[in-house]
Amino acid sequence: MGLTVGGLGSGLDIEGMITKLMAIEAAPLTQLQSKQAKASTKISAWGTVKSAVAAFQTATQAMQSATAFNSLKGTSSDETVASVTTTSQSKAGSASIAVTQLAQAGKTMLAGTFTAGQTINTLSTASTITLQFGTITGASGPTATFTPDSSVTAKVINIRANATLEQAVEDINKAAVGVTARTVSTPAGLKVVVESLSTGGKTDMRINTGTGILNSGSNAFGVVPTSVGAVGTDLVHAQDAQYTIDDVPISSKTNTITDALSGSTITLKGVSAAGKKANLTVATDTSGVKTQLEAFVKAYNDLNTTLRSLSAYGVSPGKGQAPVGGGALSGDSTIRAIQIEMRAMFNQPVPGAPKGYSSMVDIGVTFAKDGTLSLDSSKLSTALTNNPDGVRQLLMGRAQFSQSGFTAINSNSLTKNGTSTIEVTSVPTKAKLVGGAVAATFPANLTGANVLKLSIDGTLITANLATSYGSAAAMAAGMQTAINTSLPATRQVTVAYNSGKFEITSGKTGNTSKVEVLSGTTLSPSFGLTVGSTASGTALAGKIGGVAALADDSSMTLIGATGSGVSGLKIRVDTPTLGSRGSVSFARGFAYNLGDTLSRVLSLNGPIETRKSSLNSDISRIDDQVDRVNDKLVRMETTLRKQFTAMDSTVGKYNQLSTYLASQLKALTGSSS
Repeated sequence: MGLTVGGLGSGLDIEGMITKLMAIEAAPLTQLQSKQAKASTKISAWGTVKSAVAAFQTATQAMQSATAFNSLKGTSSDETVASVTTTSQSKAGSASIAVTQLAQAGKTMLAGTFTAGQTINTLSTASTITLQFGTITGASGPTATFTPDSSVTAKVINIRANATLEQAVEDINKAAVGVTARTVSTPAGLKVVVESLSTGGKTDMRINTGTGILNSGSNAFGVVPTSVGAVGTDLVHAQDAQYTIDDVPISSKTNTITDALSGSTITLKGVSAAGKKANLTVATDTSGVKTQLEAFVKAYNDLNTTLRSLSAYGVSPGKGQAPVGGGALSGDSTIRAIQIEMRAMFNQPVPGAPKGYSSMVDIGVTFAKDGTLSLDSSKLSTALTNNPDGVRQLLMGRAQFSQSGFTAINSNSLTKNGTSTIEVTSVPTKAKLVGGAVAATFPANLTGANVLKLSIDGTLITANLATSYGSAAAMAAGMQTAINTSLPATRQVTVAYNSGKFEITSGKTGNTSKVEVLSGTTLSPSFGLTVGSTASGTALAGKIGGVAALADDSSMTLIGATGSGVSGLKIRVDTPTLGSRGSVSFARGFAYNLGDTLSRVLSLNGPIETRKSSLNSDISRIDDQVDRVNDKLVRMETTLRKQFTAMDSTVGKYNQLSTYLASQLKALTGSSS
């Protein structure tokens, strides 16, 4: 509303005046809002600091794992001859090897030449072929000899009624007797190739045909390597691998060797050049340690860049003027305190670490003049070569045992300094089912009762045995083969005949190892295998610091219980002997000490959260002040409007009086005239 007081000779813009007055009174509100915005910016900056510290903490925690130090790598000086693969059970070692012969699986071609869809079984009922593994000496023909493998029973394969060529090949493959069959095309027609699934010198084959199966001349669906005219062709002669380990001659059924370098697997790949040996080595692979330290150095420098940027001072535009262009946390003393505390950790020697490996400088981690961290790869490599365990103790800490037979594997941020007792209360064993005394005599006839049903480590097994065995040892070997047909290579059982009893031993170790004879077994009780009989293995168990530890059979490790002083301390039991086994003394390393510092910095009571909390409190107080100023401004504007409204009324009256007086004066002037 605008009024003009003509009689007073001036014009008043009341809205403009109120606006200007309110702007003057609102100046403190603008200042408060500016403070509030700066506080919010600082809170965001502290969030950035926290993220950077957390990233550095992650890199630090990676160095708290001993995985990189416990990693072993196998190398061969000649990969064309042999290679080495390590496992969690591998131990450092080396050996020389020379290979003169690789193991081969027997491969044979049936005598006949066939056409697609040709009938192989001429009977309207099922018939059989019998496969026998063994050794062929000499070229196939009347001068050859075939010596059966006495440890493996003959395999009887059912061929369906009126089977065609393709169906007969399918029946061989479905029989799961340790061979694979296929047809191949030749200019003369289709041939059948049968190959052993196992290598070794006793995997040559003889295949005899039963009634109704084609067995003459060019139609013979069999292999009789010693017959006149050489029925069948010996495509690949079975043979064992021949090699030397450290000049000791050895033969093997396979090209995979697991007993030369402890815990590692050697794979034979080719024959050595005359007079040449390959060197096989299993040693600590330190490349992972270098990778971890490189990531650690980068994470620190990323953090340092963030802290320097956020705390940087601005540039003063002139004398007496406030700096501009600085970081959001410019001049904040908390940032400086965090930087000083972290850098101090690098200079503190680690108690108990070996001489020459007591600080990060000793392994090539140093600070430059600009505050950045660097890694001397050459110095680190030298340290890892000369004393990898010294580097491990510097970074992770030291676990010393009062008795031999243990290896420190790992620890974590909860593992405390101190000495704790060790006790092994149980050692891992394999389930071994020992049957009753065998009442049967050998040769034993199993006709009509040749199915053995078992549960092996929780896997249901149906073992189809041969109809007869010449000896108890042959039956044990046949039983073992029949059971293992349905088990993976890593869990093969062993079956033996000792002291007049059959023994079935699981290939698995620990409390999940179990052998059970199931109901439904039709094998005669005279062989001592009683339905319902069960044997179980035992697991590794022990105590660290008097508290039951977590145990793992596969890695043979004990882990300190959660909540105890040795929580997270993981040790490998190299010598599984029962009883009290001395003690372990643990001292924390650099990575854990620094990790503790970073955890405290990031904690709810740490400096970052404390500063954020303080800033949030400042914002809350400013909010209160803003509310009070806004209330004051509302009241002031209301008062001003009342005052100017009253003025409006008064001015209106004066305007009316002015108009009246003007008219009266004009009238008087006229009358006088």
